[in-house]
Amino acid sequence: MDSLTQIVLGAACGELAAGKKIGNRALLWGAIGGTIPDLDVLSNFFMEPMDALAFHRGPTHSLLFNILVPLLLAWLVSQLYRTSMIHQKWYKITAISLGSIFVLAISGFFNFILHFLLKEYSWPIIAIVIIGLIFWLTRLGKQILNETDTDIPRMNYFSWYVLFLLSMVTHPLLDNFTTFGTQLFWPFSHHRFTLSNISIVDPIYTLPFLGTVIACSLLDRNSQKRKILNWAGLVWSSLYLCLTFINKNAVDRLFEKSLSAQKIPVEKYLTSPMILNNALWYCIAKSNDLYYYGYYSLFDQQDTLIPLKVTVKNQFQWPIQPGEKNLQTLSWFSDNYYNIIPLQNDTIQFNDLRYGNFKFSYDNKNDYGFHFKLLSQGNGNYKMLNDSPRPNITDEDLNNYWLRILGRIQNQ
Repeated sequence: MDSLTQIVLGAACGELAAGKKIGNRALLWGAIGGTIPDLDVLSNFFMEPMDALAFHRGPTHSLLFNILVPLLLAWLVSQLYRTSMIHQKWYKITAISLGSIFVLAISGFFNFILHFLLKEYSWPIIAIVIIGLIFWLTRLGKQILNETDTDIPRMNYFSWYVLFLLSMVTHPLLDNFTTFGTQLFWPFSHHRFTLSNISIVDPIYTLPFLGTVIACSLLDRNSQKRKILNWAGLVWSSLYLCLTFINKNAVDRLFEKSLSAQKIPVEKYLTSPMILNNALWYCIAKSNDLYYYGYYSLFDQQDTLIPLKVTVKNQFQWPIQPGEKNLQTLSWFSDNYYNIIPLQNDTIQFNDLRYGNFKFSYDNKNDYGFHFKLLSQGNGNYKMLNDSPRPNITDEDLNNYWLRILGRIQNQ
């Protein structure tokens, strides 16, 4: 899931574990714990692009990592709260500043999604969000600066461990629900587990949950309303996840029916929700050297995906050589849902076919939403290039996308 969602889930888990004991610190440390697994993106600065791609959602997203690392974090934080440093004004100001930067970064991501969804109509809502955040940060900052030694509650090592365990281990479990894939059992297995029942960004899951977490931070740690609000967010998110499984099962059955009606022999198939919603689903099936794909909205009037569209795998019978590490890595990364298009100047375009696109077609190479460009190094070896731009999404594309979600555009 996106970073904002993981932060919210981590904060809610922190509140569940220790909110009554340490108040808003539970939200803060839970949010930090929920962020830690995604720090593997820092590998982009010191790894080759291909290695960094394979590393993401690998070691730091394993159950082993997220069970063992909280042992260390719990010890470090419990030691921190035994020192006099946390009572110093400079420490409080530094903590407030870093927390503000953290929150504003979240706000930037949230406002980007709003602008993407609403275009020019988003600015009034963005202004309200910014004003609300400033008010929220000001209130929390005053609370921290005015704290005395007696206001800072204590917590034992085991309680800190439970806080970090819950906030961290839920991160890879939630990621497992998306299509990207997560190496849950690294280093014992490099298999990328995925359930593909929720989009990597789903506002219906995140925004109500975010609201309950923010509301919790404004209440006293001993308030019963605070406990109820946190549970409301956790229950909402869990029930919504259950609903996504129901939706996926319905789409799976419909896709199987459509494939059977067209007498298409299938090696394997995948259904996954399109981004920002759980109503519109992308369906793709592998059959020999062909892929059949289609889109279905839960609001569609018909109960079939016929006729299914076709995209050719490896259009020029492109074999991946046994010693070609990069293409083998991409094949593993895409779960073997891919095709390859030759380009000019000894380059090729590797297309990951697990995700649909806003144009609902693969008519040309620019339609593929998730792809990589590679340069031939000779002897069948390829190097990943950094210039792999994503498709240009126009206002018309975005408008058609929402209409397709609502079932007002058919046969896409």
